[in-house]
Amino acid sequence: MTEETFTRELERRAEHVHGAPLTFDDVRGKARSIRRRRQGLASAAAAAVIAAVIVIPMALGGGGDRTPQPAPSPTPTPAPSPSVALPTVPGSSVLHDGTLQRPDGSQVPTEIDGTDLQQFGVLTDGRVVVPVPGVRKIRVYGADGTLDTEYDVDLNVIAMSADDTLVAWIDPDYRVVVLESGKAEPTTFDWGVPMPGESYGSIDGLYGSDCAHGGCTLLVGDFNTTTHVLTKVEDPAVELETSEPLRVAAVSPDGTRWAVTYAADQDPQFGCSGIYDPTARTMLARSCEATPWSFSPDGQLLVSARGDNQMWGSIEVLDQDLELVTSYRPPAGTAVTDWGWQDPQHLLVVTSSIEGPPTWSLVRVGVDDGAAQPLMPDQDSGFVISE
Repeated sequence: MTEETFTRELERRAEHVHGAPLTFDDVRGKARSIRRRRQGLASAAAAAVIAAVIVIPMALGGGGDRTPQPAPSPTPTPAPSPSVALPTVPGSSVLHDGTLQRPDGSQVPTEIDGTDLQQFGVLTDGRVVVPVPGVRKIRVYGADGTLDTEYDVDLNVIAMSADDTLVAWIDPDYRVVVLESGKAEPTTFDWGVPMPGESYGSIDGLYGSDCAHGGCTLLVGDFNTTTHVLTKVEDPAVELETSEPLRVAAVSPDGTRWAVTYAADQDPQFGCSGIYDPTARTMLARSCEATPWSFSPDGQLLVSARGDNQMWGSIEVLDQDLELVTSYRPPAGTAVTDWGWQDPQHLLVVTSSIEGPPTWSLVRVGVDDGAAQPLMPDQDSGFVISE
């Protein structure tokens, strides 16, 4: 399949995603990720991070039929990761001008080129996983910020688990690949996302551990509906049985609840959303006023936003009933371009000017009252917040 055909196909699929209206750039990239995240987003580059004051003081310096075939031999257990193990601190990291600010306040100079970067993830062992814009590579950097290795892809999109222990992508043979915290080598599933012909599917959610031995669950689909589940490396995906057609937008850290979207006449543009119990196969809450993107690190809250062209006029924090807890609206003349959970009580939010010379600001928003604390205002270069 030519790149032109591939582009047209993803554009066609992206136009029918129920949730935020997505372009092909949205499928390739992402801005929270929303969209982080597991649907791709993005068209304008949201950039990277850093700040001062947080709970721990921070300061930043300076073709054809592809019938899947089982592997001829069992998949070996991935070896332990040589990367430096770091304390697990739930929350998003921020990249700004090549420096990574971790949730615990530590700063790491990296070799990452943030030009046009729209998405990256940080595993709990400290490794940084980057879909490199324009070169069809997934690059993995060690906890010290230097390049460890890279993998070929055709679609530069990753999906992270809510607890940051797993990151997944789709390889050029349409197979799902999962890199696990503490494991040096990724696990490649023998069977890919079930899609007809030469088409790429989506990884909508993942959770669990010890993927090589069947301990992980991957929810996959066609960018419009989550249709299948992958659990066993050697076994084909099985059809996902749900109470109604839906697309998984986020999975709670413990995997017991899914934030989902589904088509609805009430809102043809965005559709409606819900909190879904996969065990009981029932919707616990519904709303046609919200589009959830991610759970908080403790799984108690969700962040919701509706916008276009990777710009949002506001973001909302919702409870488990999808009722409003608080909201944040950026100053006049600016728009929200990225966000992530710093911890269960705070969001990190990137805003960008929409008038005059481009500038970016990083603010910290409390979920209790929506109060915004500027961390790095009016920067000439952007911020990128991790998945």
